[in-house]
Amino acid sequence: MANEITKAPEGGMTAQDVGKLVESLVTRGDVSGLGPAERARHYLTMCARLGIDAHTQPFAFLRLNGKEVMYATRGATDQLARIHRINRRIVDGPKVMDVAGTKLVYALCEVSMPDGRTETATATVPLTDPVNVLMKCETKSKRRVTLSICGLGVLDETELETIHEPRQPTAHDVGREVAEKTQGRVLPAPVGVTPHAKVSSAQVKLIQGLLGNTNSDPVKFCRAYQIMTITDLTQEQYADACLKLDRKQREQAAEARKRMAEEDPAGLAEREAIEAESRQV
Repeated sequence: MANEITKAPEGGMTAQDVGKLVESLVTRGDVSGLGPAERARHYLTMCARLGIDAHTQPFAFLRLNGKEVMYATRGATDQLARIHRINRRIVDGPKVMDVAGTKLVYALCEVSMPDGRTETATATVPLTDPVNVLMKCETKSKRRVTLSICGLGVLDETELETIHEPRQPTAHDVGREVAEKTQGRVLPAPVGVTPHAKVSSAQVKLIQGLLGNTNSDPVKFCRAYQIMTITDLTQEQYADACLKLDRKQREQAAEARKRMAEEDPAGLAEREAIEAESRQV
């Protein structure tokens, strides 16, 4: 791959630029410096080297910790297990365990190769979805150990949910005291964030969720901020919108609780008891 990049640099790159690009790819696994053609070539080269079908989308790209990396999907691990005749079995779990007061589901998977080599891998998943969490933990352990015994130092897609990437402060880091003090004024962008930078895809989803929770009209929302779509929001507008929508959500919840207290006090008491019990769990 390094030779291919060196032979065909894109955009009039100098030898020094090519050297930095190759160093970033080889030492950090960062593909962000590759152009579309080189990225596709790198993807196909990886698939060909492993003997897996590129049409099944065995890999995908993710922006993580300031670099863009490839991670393996189910299409990769399942094909690798078939190609190398890997025998996978769960030897411990899945089971619920308590770690420092946090409920986790744990599983240990062991694999063996026809040549006698064995490998084990542990997986843990937060106990947040009782219906699917056992299956997710079992799948995660199987995929992790498959990549390990094949010598691939790449992430599996099941690991992405539990990776907490360092992020820039957002409006959610601003305390309720700040929200009360602003009284509807537009806040400056959070520390470390360029005020006029566009929102991320995760921030767009959060705004969409708040609009849905408050039954707010997205068209009127966009009109209020003089934008065409939510993706056009700046970080400064995002901070302001989060505070306003959060305040609206809390006001609606308080109003609904007040109506329920008048119309069905027994139901409200039962609901509060359930909420208190869930918080203790």
